[in-house]
Amino acid sequence: MFVFFAAILSSAAAADICCSPDQWQADVGLVMGRVSNGKTSFIEGMMHTSYDAVNKIVAYDQELSVDGFQLKQRIVSDYKNNVMYKVRDGVCNRTKIDNWVPSCIPGNATKLSANSRYGLGGNSVNVKAYNIQYGGYDVSIAVTSDTCVPVTEVITGTLDPVFAGDYTVEMMQALTFANIKGGIANRDVFFVPAQCESQNVQMPVGKRSLFYHQ
Repeated sequence: MFVFFAAILSSAAAADICCSPDQWQADVGLVMGRVSNGKTSFIEGMMHTSYDAVNKIVAYDQELSVDGFQLKQRIVSDYKNNVMYKVRDGVCNRTKIDNWVPSCIPGNATKLSANSRYGLGGNSVNVKAYNIQYGGYDVSIAVTSDTCVPVTEVITGTLDPVFAGDYTVEMMQALTFANIKGGIANRDVFFVPAQCESQNVQMPVGKRSLFYHQ
């Protein structure tokens, strides 16, 4: 996984600007467009996201529309064992992932704005916005000023190669975070069927999409 709260951006030599809370859950809206070999693809939907830095595990329960096709799946990234599980329609796949990196705004991020506010009146929060360049990706992210909780994120870049294809994929992804709560209310969000452990661990192919895994 790649994204501020999926642990790839905290790699700068300078001290981090801020880091997310250790445990939180949220509903994340996803809109993503891709172009590969002249063909376009559009993905949108919602993901219930559970982030646990204490136990180094992240889960996404996804309900997406992929070019009009409805898809429901669970993605669980277990960084203690360097394995990502994808469970869909009773079928489980395992893929090797890299080591855990804390979810932080790195010290070399460029600040885009001074304190701003999202919302109206008392129903609003102070936010700060940053731009991060990472391995061919351009990331613009807004987080709460006091707790570094994500609010919005826009990512553009190139996946090369991706999904075992022969073509580069130009992509843009926008995320909106809502209903954020501290802690993990129920650890069942990290459950994967027992048969997952019997599956061979596959090696990843190229750079993966940020949240969507075919």
